[in-house]
Amino acid sequence: MSSNTQAGLVVAVALVSATIGYWPRPFDQGEGSDNEESDEEEHDDTNLGEIKAGLMEECKLVLVVRTDLGMTKGKIAAQCGHATLACYKAISAANPALLRHWERFGQPKIALKCDSEEELLLLQATAQSLSLCARSIQDAGRTQIAAGSRTVLGIGPVMSGPLNMAEIPEPNFPDDIMRDRARILQEFLEDTSRPDSTDYIAEIDTMLRLDETRLIVNVDDLRDYNAEHAIGLLRQPHEYIPAFDAALLERVKLQYDTEKHDISNKEYHVGFRGSFGDHHVSPRTLRASHIGKMISLEGIVTRYDAFGALLRKNPGPTSTITPLVDPDGNPLQMEVGYSTFRDHQRISVQEMPERAPPGQLPRSVDVIMDDDLVDKCKPGDRVTLVGVYRSIGGGGGAGGFKTLILSNNIVLLSTKSGGGIAQARLTDTDIRNINKLAQKRNIVSLLSSSLAPSIYGHDYIKRAILLLLLGGAEKNLTNGTHIRGDINILMVGDPSTAKSQLLRFVLSTASLAIATTGRGSSGVGLTAAVTTDKETGERRLEAGAMVLADRGVVCIDEFDKMSDVDRVAIHEVMEQQTVTIAKAGIHTSLNARCSVIAAANPIYGQYDVHKDPHRNIALPDSLLSRFDLLFVVTDDVEENRDRKIADHVLRMHRYVPPGHEEGTSRSTRSAAKKPEILSIPFVKKYIQYAKAKPAPVLTQGAADWIVQVYASLRNDELEGNNKKTSPLTARTLETLIRLATAHAKARLSSKVEEKDAMAAEEILKFALFKEVLKPERRKRRKLNTGAAGAGAQSDEEEGSDDEMESAPSGWKCHSNSLPRLPKARATMSTVLMGAWRRSPHPAQLRNHNRAASLLSVDKFRSRLSEVFQERFAEEEAIPMESVLEAINEGLPVDELFGRIEATEIAEIMTAADQIMLSDGVIYKI
Repeated sequence: MSSNTQAGLVVAVALVSATIGYWPRPFDQGEGSDNEESDEEEHDDTNLGEIKAGLMEECKLVLVVRTDLGMTKGKIAAQCGHATLACYKAISAANPALLRHWERFGQPKIALKCDSEEELLLLQATAQSLSLCARSIQDAGRTQIAAGSRTVLGIGPVMSGPLNMAEIPEPNFPDDIMRDRARILQEFLEDTSRPDSTDYIAEIDTMLRLDETRLIVNVDDLRDYNAEHAIGLLRQPHEYIPAFDAALLERVKLQYDTEKHDISNKEYHVGFRGSFGDHHVSPRTLRASHIGKMISLEGIVTRYDAFGALLRKNPGPTSTITPLVDPDGNPLQMEVGYSTFRDHQRISVQEMPERAPPGQLPRSVDVIMDDDLVDKCKPGDRVTLVGVYRSIGGGGGAGGFKTLILSNNIVLLSTKSGGGIAQARLTDTDIRNINKLAQKRNIVSLLSSSLAPSIYGHDYIKRAILLLLLGGAEKNLTNGTHIRGDINILMVGDPSTAKSQLLRFVLSTASLAIATTGRGSSGVGLTAAVTTDKETGERRLEAGAMVLADRGVVCIDEFDKMSDVDRVAIHEVMEQQTVTIAKAGIHTSLNARCSVIAAANPIYGQYDVHKDPHRNIALPDSLLSRFDLLFVVTDDVEENRDRKIADHVLRMHRYVPPGHEEGTSRSTRSAAKKPEILSIPFVKKYIQYAKAKPAPVLTQGAADWIVQVYASLRNDELEGNNKKTSPLTARTLETLIRLATAHAKARLSSKVEEKDAMAAEEILKFALFKEVLKPERRKRRKLNTGAAGAGAQSDEEEGSDDEMESAPSGWKCHSNSLPRLPKARATMSTVLMGAWRRSPHPAQLRNHNRAASLLSVDKFRSRLSEVFQERFAEEEAIPMESVLEAINEGLPVDELFGRIEATEIAEIMTAADQIMLSDGVIYKI
């Protein structure tokens, strides 16, 4: 029952003594019209005396309206009219004097709210037990209300008596409810009996020791302890968060040490994390239904304001509480010195670029951060925000309202593995296939040939792109020096040489890539810009493309079309990998740890082979030295090469092999061996797995080779007409180290060996001189080890330089030469999943002493079957935490499973021989 309804009931009870004296007898709800005349005459005779005796007090008619029916204003007005008329008729027959007295005061009425029909009937029964007139209206069902539904209850008119109804305070029911919630939540913080739950007593001690003011609570723990409060927290956070803060404050008062901790003038808050079900959204999936609810949102910070102070308490006067002038007419002003302020900051969170639908602009949402959350992130950071989605005024008319998020907790994803970039899930089968494929001797050639297979040639450029996607080893020295591990590539050449197509392939292959063009980009658009907020006039820092591509790749096409002023802005990014801003009073440094791959045309449109490279490339040496590799791509006229290019392009547009006419029979066997090509999804997984492994260590042999190559490149004179395409500086030495490290990553090696340094030298010399020195091929003598099996295994793992072995089964490929998963395995998987759907025997459920219900078990089993088919089809053992996260994904908040409940159901299914749960890991049977 709402507080207003309860207040009306209290008023009716308090004033019944004043009203019941004016009734001739207890009010009979079924009284007919036979007694009307006698009652009226009786009251007519004593009318003046009754008024003098106490009828000078005001009387009012109470109208209780149901709010759960969704009635419109017109409907409510009509139903209130019916209730008023019903009470008028009843009072006219029972007590005409009271009716005339009510009319004399202008027929005053009070409208109260009621949440359900049960509350309305309870209030009607209470009024009738006190001999009050109570009439409820039942709807006829001709509009939007169901027939027979009680809509409005009329009570009275009742006398106010000696008390003024407007001055009677309403019962303080919300405070009582909040105290109960705070008590329950304090018991939750003190509870340490639940298994696998966080010890919040120890967390509070740590918070006090670190002088922090925010305690992070897992919603899953609260869901296990009290599911009702967990659901209420997500759906009505404005009612539960204050109770949580009050519970935390009471706990802090019990735990703090007066000699060590100072809690005066501090506000303690509770932050939340965990599974949010369908409340886990992105800026694109935010809807009006989320307003007023707690949500979890992932995105990238694009801009933020310089934090300021927000007024918290003002002891001075306001026009609504105290007058603005004293009795003498002197103005009263706000006392700033006695006011209390809090830290305040506004940021903008944008949808992650790799998750935005193709061809659509990423969406963003404003976030308000207060107190200790201020300055927790900066532009370019990938974050997970937990907060309350609210609407505010000032929407600009047309009924629109602005929305924002009041943050409650923020977690930086940039500090996690992969920098918070969305990545594919690797299964056990993927890892086995990747490790087996890495044993091949020609693994680098196989991976590079699988990049952009529709483009003919450019073998060394493709290999360099593979090394760019893998990256070298980043180093942060103790003295603060940062040595980048990202590789930068520049392609300069004639038009129609597939430079832009290679950029587009990188854009679609890299886990995070942002594309831009030279003419359509400015220096501040690539780095960062200082803008002015239209509403507040404050300065805001907005991140550019390179800051947003932190831990990713930036693809710049038409690099030569960029102006010199804008091109200079990226010098710092390409070497120091930071963006330093010192504008409009904002001094900061943003991370821009990204690789740059750019394409440009020569200064005259086409590359002139009769001129030196630096005369064809209209870029300064200060910029060229920041590119690790500079490839000159020329459109050479050669008949044999042109025929191969034409045949390669035409092969993509037809299904009939060359030399065969349509309709003629042909053999399915091909005389020429088709090249092996890996699928793009598998290449992505391979690169992701290689980057996740620890960085390889440089060996002494590789270091000596790199030193020798660097010294020879710097000091040897060029023979003939060979010219360097880019200057040889100390950065070339770091280029060799990065290329060798990336080559070792491609082999999944833990050491950078001499052959990796030789491969780096080969790619660098091709980029510098377009010269490749092929090593002499030596025939390897086969040794008779006496073990045929070992020799066969060695031949299978090592292979040869000219032949490619068949790839292992289980991974996708473009060519049909690689087998797919055996059908027997798929059939076995289907049989296993069918066994999962079988229900446990009822006797087993009865004998198993668990609190989970049959309905929860069936729902959990159904969700688990779907998760195993979609997410863990290739895995045999899955951690319980991963299974619970996948099962709760997308579920409504009132249907989410807690950790204890999920463990109980998993034990029930283990008893039914459906799965095996051991040490927090689920095994398939």
